[in-house]
Amino acid sequence: MFIIVGKATEQDLIEMGYTSIESLKGQDPQVMYDKHCSIKGCQVDRCQLYVFRCAVYYAENEMHEPEKLKCGVKFMKIKKEILQ
Repeated sequence: MFIIVGKATEQDLIEMGYTSIESLKGQDPQVMYDKHCSIKGCQVDRCQLYVFRCAVYYAENEMHEPEKLKCGVKFMKIKKEILQ
């Protein structure tokens, strides 16, 4: 469903109620991160915040700058088709 994130993050997004890329539009990545920490019951690594920023950026823009999708986070899995 979410072609821009890995399976674990996809599951996290679904747990938080984001069931499609469309559902990420207009979301605040910081609020998403805080909600994620609350659900997990601990302080999640801040790199997850950057993954959420990339996911919201992807959802809100039709044209994507490859560098903005990378976010410098090793957990992002971006398919080559997106960048072409």
